Amino acid sequence: MPTYSRNPATAFVSHDELSSRIEDSNTFYIAHLEKSTISVVDGVGMLIWELLQKPLTEEDLVAEVAATFNESQETVHRGTVDFMQSLVAEDLVLRR
Repeated sequence: MPTYSRNPATAFVSHDELSSRIEDSNTFYIAHLEKSTISVVDGVGMLIWELLQKPLTEEDLVAEVAATFNESQETVHRGTVDFMQSLVAEDLVLRR
C-alpha cells in the first residue's frame, strides 16, 4: 500500500490568512517553491492536505476521509485516490 507525504518543497496558506471575506474561507493555496507554481485546494482536498502533516498510507487516508464525512470507505475511495494522484502529478505530494 503506498504511503503519501507532503513534498518538503511546498508551502501553503489558507485564504483566511489572505482575505477577510468569509465566503472564501474554505480554500488553501499550495505553492511548489522550486517550480514557482501555485495550486488551489478546497473542500475535501483541504482535509486531505491537513491529514498529510504526517505520512499516511492510502488506506489510512481513505479511512480518515470516510470517518470525517460519515461515509463508507468504498464511497470515498475513488475520489481520494484520484485526488492523491493529482497531487503526486503536480509534485506536491510524494508517493512511496
